[in-house]
This record gives sequence, structure tokens and C-alpha cells, in this order.
Amino acid sequence: MAEVQETTAQAQEQNVQSRGRSRARKPGESDGSAGKVLKVLGCVVLVGALGAGGAYAAVAQKYNNVFLPGTSINGVDASEKSVEEVKNLINQGATEYRLSLEERGGNTEEIAGDAVGIQTVFDGSIEKLLAEQNKYTWLSRKKNPQSFTIDTVIDFDESALYREIGALSCMDRANQTSPENAYISDYINGEGYKVIPETEGTAIDETKLQEAAYNAMLNLQPVLVLDEAGVYKEAAVKQDDPGLNATVEKLNKACVMNITYKFGDETEVLNGDKIHEWIGFDEAGNVTVNEAMVAEYVKDLASRRDTYGGVKQFKTTSGSTVEVKGGTYGWRINQKDETAQLISLIQAGDDVEREPIYKQTAASRENSGIGNTYVEVNLGDQHLYYYKDGKIALESDFVSGNTSRGMGTPNGVYSVAYKQRNATLRGQNYATPVSYWMPFNNGIGFHDANWRGSFGGTIYKTNGSHGCINMPPSKAKELYGMIDQGCVVVCYGATANGKRSAEAAPVAETTAVPETTAAPETTAAAAVTPAGPGSDNSSPAPAGPGAQTTAPAAPATEAAPQPAAPAAAPAAPQPAAPAAAPAAPGGASTDAPVAAPDSGNVVVVPGGDQSSVVQPGTPAGEAAGPGM
Repeated sequence: MAEVQETTAQAQEQNVQSRGRSRARKPGESDGSAGKVLKVLGCVVLVGALGAGGAYAAVAQKYNNVFLPGTSINGVDASEKSVEEVKNLINQGATEYRLSLEERGGNTEEIAGDAVGIQTVFDGSIEKLLAEQNKYTWLSRKKNPQSFTIDTVIDFDESALYREIGALSCMDRANQTSPENAYISDYINGEGYKVIPETEGTAIDETKLQEAAYNAMLNLQPVLVLDEAGVYKEAAVKQDDPGLNATVEKLNKACVMNITYKFGDETEVLNGDKIHEWIGFDEAGNVTVNEAMVAEYVKDLASRRDTYGGVKQFKTTSGSTVEVKGGTYGWRINQKDETAQLISLIQAGDDVEREPIYKQTAASRENSGIGNTYVEVNLGDQHLYYYKDGKIALESDFVSGNTSRGMGTPNGVYSVAYKQRNATLRGQNYATPVSYWMPFNNGIGFHDANWRGSFGGTIYKTNGSHGCINMPPSKAKELYGMIDQGCVVVCYGATANGKRSAEAAPVAETTAVPETTAAPETTAAAAVTPAGPGSDNSSPAPAGPGAQTTAPAAPATEAAPQPAAPAAAPAAPQPAAPAAAPAAPGGASTDAPVAAPDSGNVVVVPGGDQSSVVQPGTPAGEAAGPGM
């Protein structure tokens, strides 16, 4: 102000000095009045600014004693209030304070301040806040409020608080339910598996509640929402758990898959409705498959789909339909390998259409698996038919096994194991050469019988063979040229208890072979007396069902006398018969009964003792066999 006053005095002095003086102005010379005006205006602005600053500073002075606008202390609005006023407000809040606890399920409980001895303690902290505030920020603080928390303002008995918490109804174990983990549902038809969300429960972590209630009281917080405070115990596994969802995905992949089995024109679908019964998961979340249950399914599948050794419906040439039991022909699932393969497919979880793994296959699924190319052997009528593609290509009378001596040819469905020219059928103490040999049931087969003069009728009852199908040489030759290895052979009409029957009682050869049991390959024929190729004479010998034993001599009218064959040399311990060759396609089996050797033309017989096995050094073309 002194400076302004000094400037004004100088101006007045200059004005006095100029009075009474005049002179002509030079061109372009100013009279100085504009500059004087600017100076005066500047002085006025300066005076205004100094006045405004003084006013702002004057307002700020009041905040030496009260708190700035927008100030909150422990939840109490301290704006424009003195220390004492703030203390009164805090005292009032503490005196009336009650903490309300909002629980799950809509329940509410309270803890009264006086129950925990709540009180206000002033230790200078409020005064310190007032002294440290910048009073010249009063204008900006209106738009930018600040809150302060002073731990020493509210005091209460912590032990009393914890006792009050322990006495709450929500802390009573009888009122608490534990959380339950999310889990995988049972299989739902049409949906598969899904994650069932966790259950929250009402069990409380007491330590967390104590901490939350302590902080709420310290700030005189009126309501504590327990869910928001996070005091409830949580499930260890929740519905968004990555491992749980990954397991569900694996299970559903296994259960939505379709495994379509093909059985000719028929199909059978295995899907999740069955697969879910077999699968589970381990602690690591890996899908497991119950091998025993899968094996049981495969066993059931085989019992319904296998035709090996079972009863087959067969329509005969005469037009009647008979049930043919037994034999070694038919479809046969490899249950062990199929079980292992099925488990692998389930673990992969991909759709697939396939046939099961077979231990033995058949030519067809039609006509009970027999198809339309086969040899029909009517043991009752002693007549056979060879069908090629559903049409009769050959028919012939024959002589089968001698039923009076228990050597009847058994019923059953078989397949030709192999074909062989110029074989010698060798039994104990006899050797019979034949030109055409076509075995189908171990040592039983079709062959020519040039020692017989007649075929068919009832010859087989008293003068039959050891079990083979004796054919006229010309017919045997024709059949040999027509059929192939694996051709199906259907034998029916064998006698039972001396009566003709389409269903002869099962014998050892007709019983289905167990999965692990191979057909006998080295058993020799029953003991017989030396006999030439022109005779079926032999002494009786004990034999089991289907065994190739001896038959009485044929009537003189049935076979021309033939030179007797040399007696067989005494038997010595013998090596086993050669291993069987692979079975023909269409009747393939991993344990085919008999196959032709690579050399030696050996025929293995179905019954007897080791003495009839081919001797070392037997000339090529000779074979041990059931004889005629």
C-alpha cells in the first residue's frame, strides 16, 4: 500500500509542475496521457488481487480450529467441526453402537457395544490431525474429501467380543451345515455326466468372523454382511474346477460313443447306456474301465452270436427243418482279445463300426452260418447232397459208422479240414489205401471205398465203417473235384438208443470245445485185428462215443474179396503227429482239428491208443486213420 501511495504522489507532483506551461508538439509526439491510464489500471488490478488474496487467507484462518470440508474420522463427518464436536459425535456413536450381523438364510443377529465395553479414548490423535491439515486447501477439499481412521479412538474388550461371537446362534454347530464339494453326477440317459455345483453350507470360520467383527466395531460399522466378509467355510472343489470338468469331458466322450458290431446284415450297438456301467475315474481324474464287467459283456455277446458247436436250424433237402447239435464249425468270438480291444476303444472314445475279433469264422451268416454251399449228410437215409450256390451239384448213397458197435458217425456241423490224394488210412494192425481223402471231423471224413459192392440202406447198422463216410469211388472222385478246404459239412439223422433221430445224443466229438481246449490230434484208433482193404472185419474193442472202433465183416455180396494187407509191424514209442496246417477261409480256426501234413500223407485218428500212430519211416502215402 505504501508503494501505491508513493506512486500516486509522484503523479500529482508532475501534474502541478506541468500547469502554466505550454509548447508546440513536435510531429509524432504524444502527450503521455494513454500511458498514464495504463499505469493507473495496473495499480487498480494489483490492489484487487491483493484484496482477494487477503479474503481467501482470511477464510483459511478459521480452519485453525475446525476440520476442512470433506473430512471423515472413523466414519464420523468432521467437516467444519472442532475437535470437541468430533469427540462428542464419536462418543454418541459409541454409546449407542450395535453391530448387526447378516447371515446366510436371512437370519440377523446383533452384538451390543456395551456388551463388549466399548468406549472412546482420546489420546491426541484427533488434535494431531487438525494441526497437520493444510488450511489453505479448504476450497479443493470440498471436491476431494478425505477419510481418516485412528485405531486408538475406539476401544473395547476383545475377549468379550470373542465371547459374544462364540455365543451367537450361527456359531452353534447344531445350526451349521458343512459345505459340500462339487461332484460328478450319475449317468443321465440321453445327457451323460455333468458337474453338480458345490453346496455352500453355513459353517463359519471362527477366526475370520472374529477379525471381521473386530474391524467393524473399530470403525463403528453398523452392519456386517457375513457372505461379503468371506467368513463362511468354502468347498474345496467348486464347479469350475479344471480337473473335475476335464474328467466329465472324458467320461462323456466314452459315453456318447457308439460301437456298432456287425454280424452279417445285422448290427448291435453298444453305447453309453451300457458303457457307463463299466467306467469310473481314479483320484487323478483318469477314466478307468472295469475289465471284469467288459469281459462279462463279451461273454454274453458270444453266447448270443457264436454259432460254434451250438444248435443250428437246418432245412433239409426233403423240406423238413431239423436241429443239428454239435460239431466244430461256426462263428466263435475270441473273448480274451475282444475284451482287450473293447477296453481300448472305450478309452479312445471314438465311434466305430466293426466286427468282433474271432477265434474262428464261418462261411456265412445266412442259414445258421452254413450258407448255400455245403455237403448235406443224411445219416438216417444214408444219402448225401453237395449243394453249390444253393443248387444240388452231386448226390450219392454212402455207408457211415457202424452203430451196432458204437461207432456211429456223429451229428454236427463241420468243415473240410483239407483234401488229400492217395492216402493210407492206418489203424492198429491194418492199413487201407484210399484214392480220395476229405476229413472234416478229426479222423472222420469222406473217402472212396472200393471194397464195398453196395451203399446206402441199412448196411451201416451192422457192417458200417469206423465212422467215416464210405462212398462209391466214382462219387468220391466227383466230390473231391468239387469241394474245397473249408466246405461246410452238415451231418444229421444219427441214431440214438437204436432209434433214428434228427437230434442224436451229443458225443465227445460234438461237444463245443472250450476256449482253451484244442481238438485231439494224436489219438489212435481202437485195437483191431489185421484186416485187408477189402474187409471191415475186426474184433470189438472198448470205445467212447464217436470213437472209431471195429465192425463185423461185410456180407459177401457187398464187397469183392480182396488180398489181405500185411499185418502192421509191432508198435514202438512214437513222436506226435505233424502240426495241423491252417484251416481254409470261411471255416478258419486257431485250433483246427486236423490238417494235411506237408509230406507223408498222415491221417490222425480220433480214438484208440498210441500204437496206431504212423511209425517213423512210414512210406509217403500211408496214413493212420479210422479205416474204411
